[in-house]
Amino acid sequence: MILIVHLTNRLHYTRDIEKSIKIQGETNQKLAEEVSRHKTTLDLLGREFSRAERYLETVEAVIIALDPDGNITLINRRGCELIGLSEDELIGMNWFDNFLPQPEGHEVIYEIFKKIISGVLDEVTYNENHIVTSSGERRLIAWHNSFDHDEQGNIVGSLSAGIDITERNRAEALTEELLQQNRGLTDKMFTIQEEERRHLAHELHDELGQLLTAIHLNARTIHTSTDFDDIQRSASIIDENAKVMHHSIRSLANQLRPSLLEHFGLAESLKGLIEQIEASHPHISYRIEINTPIDDFNETLAITLYRIVQEGVVNATRHANANNILISINSVQNERDEPRVVLSIEDDGEGLKSDLLGDGFGLPGIRERTRAIGGDFKLDSSPLGGLRIEVTLPTG
Repeated sequence: MILIVHLTNRLHYTRDIEKSIKIQGETNQKLAEEVSRHKTTLDLLGREFSRAERYLETVEAVIIALDPDGNITLINRRGCELIGLSEDELIGMNWFDNFLPQPEGHEVIYEIFKKIISGVLDEVTYNENHIVTSSGERRLIAWHNSFDHDEQGNIVGSLSAGIDITERNRAEALTEELLQQNRGLTDKMFTIQEEERRHLAHELHDELGQLLTAIHLNARTIHTSTDFDDIQRSASIIDENAKVMHHSIRSLANQLRPSLLEHFGLAESLKGLIEQIEASHPHISYRIEINTPIDDFNETLAITLYRIVQEGVVNATRHANANNILISINSVQNERDEPRVVLSIEDDGEGLKSDLLGDGFGLPGIRERTRAIGGDFKLDSSPLGGLRIEVTLPTG
């Protein structure tokens, strides 16, 4: 009996052990499944983290994270390249003290940052400011900002993406400067047009008007006089006045448009222009070298070249204090094998002076004439010792 009870108890114990093992096996299986799920989640998080890291390293924007004290907690490759330091060197450094112009960086921008962190000021999602790289160079950055919050809603840090707009800003400033110059040139052009009209009116009224009056009076004398000597004298005066009028009209017409271009072509017109200028300034030696055919150029190009030579040589004559002025014209091909004509005007004078960039057309006028037909304008030092103006124009 005792043996039966003992065997019965052993049987129950064995069954309990089996049941426990079975329960433990089921628990272990659940734990294994849970661990597997966690491992899958960690793998996904790892891949997402790697993808985010690759994005940070690939994007051309500066990505930077700051803690509440303004210390760098994250910065990407582009940020390291722009500043000129490695990530290890940058992490932990104070952004406002080390990489912003001082004292504005610490005394102004950092104070604003602290007020945003403390909730005194609203979050600033966009701003532009200069930074200072490790080499001391200033760069203008456009920032887009976001702020991290804890469970209570307090700001615990910032994350910013910045684009370097230094070159764009310089280009905009240059564009505005050129627009101002163009406005000034336009105003000057209108002023010169009015001056030319007044000059023409003066010439027509004072000179041609007087000559016409004299012709009219002498014509009346011929009509009314019976004295042959008076008639002959009046006819002679009319003849002389007509010659003077003819010369004056030709001179006025040439001021408006060089007639030599129509009759003799661009090459001879330029040589004639230089001879005319040289006659008024015999102490200066002028030389013109035309090393390519230019007489077949279209009207716009021919007039542009003529006026640029005229303005360039006159400017050099008046302002350079030069003894020698060289004008040369050559043909070239650009990088796309398109034909171009290159005009250079150089002297042995004092080089570029500010008065050449001031009133009148001068160099700005030559530049605008050049750009108006798609050409390039360049100033450089001349091998002669003074200034070299080089203009490259399309011939097509």
